[in-house]
Amino acid sequence: QYEGGIQLTFSDYVSSEIANTIPKVIKTETGLYATTFDGSSPRSIRINKFDEQLNNVWDSLGVSLSTAYDMSNALLIETSDGMGCFWSESRGGIYLDIYYQKLDESGNTTLVEHGVEVVNSNKDDYIINVIPTPDGKYMIFWLRDGPWPSKRLMYSKIDEEGNTEIGWNPNGNNLSNDGFVSQYLQVKVIDENNGVLAVWSQSILNGTSVLPTDIYAQTIGWDGNPLWSNGGIAVSEADNDQSNIAFALNEDFTKSLLVWEDFRNGSDFEIYGQVLNLGVGSLSGSPIQFSADTTNQYNPVVSSIMGNEFLIIWEDERGYYNEDPLLINGVDLYGAGYIIGQGMTTDVNGIPICIAYHKQQHVNVTHHIGEEYFLDWIDYRSSGKEDLANYYGRTLLKAELLTNDPGCNCAVPTEFSLKPAYPNPFNGKVNFDFTMPAREAIEFRIYDIKGRVVSDKLILPGFGGNYRISWDGKVIDGNMAPSGIYFYEFNTNNVIKKGKITYLK
Repeated sequence: QYEGGIQLTFSDYVSSEIANTIPKVIKTETGLYATTFDGSSPRSIRINKFDEQLNNVWDSLGVSLSTAYDMSNALLIETSDGMGCFWSESRGGIYLDIYYQKLDESGNTTLVEHGVEVVNSNKDDYIINVIPTPDGKYMIFWLRDGPWPSKRLMYSKIDEEGNTEIGWNPNGNNLSNDGFVSQYLQVKVIDENNGVLAVWSQSILNGTSVLPTDIYAQTIGWDGNPLWSNGGIAVSEADNDQSNIAFALNEDFTKSLLVWEDFRNGSDFEIYGQVLNLGVGSLSGSPIQFSADTTNQYNPVVSSIMGNEFLIIWEDERGYYNEDPLLINGVDLYGAGYIIGQGMTTDVNGIPICIAYHKQQHVNVTHHIGEEYFLDWIDYRSSGKEDLANYYGRTLLKAELLTNDPGCNCAVPTEFSLKPAYPNPFNGKVNFDFTMPAREAIEFRIYDIKGRVVSDKLILPGFGGNYRISWDGKVIDGNMAPSGIYFYEFNTNNVIKKGKITYLK
């Protein structure tokens, strides 16, 4: 809508991961909110609110939270009548504590001038996540840092005014045990009955030495009680480091698939995973190895597709050894599929999602509509200079399985075949029925009469069988295509099938 984008915030401070001053954005029922930081001493949080057209609702400069000392690590939440902001701040002491301020829909602060102190432990405390609870309160999670090198994960519960919930420890409850370096926490709601799932990295301390990193998990009920053993359960304690965790829940919230970078072989990072039974806190089956290439695979993300099916995507260094000089020396995107109880829908090492010059990194997967998912990432291909980044994306599509009869003795297809599109001409949607071999992805494109691509989707691999996808006339920019003649193309494993369709409005 806005070519080149429009300026949303007007901070005078350069964001920094080291200083924990990265901008944050949330979308709520009352609007879109963004935090940035002002660099004047003391460094303060500035909050802007936007409407659906990205117009500033409060004003172009936003609202600056009042502070006496440098603020960092901002985190936004939705409240019943506006939004709230958490941050870390050291008020004249040597330790960072956690504070909270609430703003109404007009941008007026509603708590005391400098915010309410919600955590003060005489250690450095960093807010990590805030989860709304079914009773309209908030479960907060933070990292308590110290004494070095110990790092402990904590949680508590507060109301909208920043008061600790009655019956909860005002100093917080231990999520991880003392004597460990526990960090990189991720928390997701299971459902309204079963609380949250927390997953983190943890290293054992041996004197002043930190041993390799493992992965732990815990579920916490809405009453604050851990549902598994104290300190959580070990998801992976393999040799060397396991890090950069991602996880997603299945459709009925009974299981979770966790994936991570794994250095157990001692020479390169690979992608591993594990299924977790949420009801009893146990591991299901053996660890899953998604990649086994001798290069490094990094930063996996996992997304629940449907039922017990998941999509895993990671950054892959195989591009450094590409024979094509136009593709060499890069980090590409690869992906794999997994169905709990059935196994991988791709071979080990996955399928290529994007192979291009230089690097493709920081991938996100978002459910769009129906069977479609949108994939976006930071891409360094276009300029020929590695330090110039652009923003790329593409659509992933899960095909509809037409035959799924366990008692059928039908042969699994060994090659791709495509039936004629129908109805053709069409004015609602056109269907494409095809047979797909197991573990093969399909590039599906629609071209207009001038040869321009108007729809470009990657059909995710599955088990071999008969499948169907449809096109409703919608083009890449989200608008409807004009009436006319179009051409379709299916490309899989060097097999290309083409045809012509006519769209009538």
